[in-house]
Amino acid sequence: FVDAFYAAPELALKGWRQRLPLESLVMDETWNKGA
Repeated sequence: FVDAFYAAPELALKGWRQRLPLESLVMDETWNKGA
């Protein structure tokens, strides 16, 4: 188990790319066309 959670995703806090919109990651019936 963990003792505590970060206020934001750890990689975002470390300067990695910010989250992408869910619509750009979920595919519907085919690749490269958002849901």
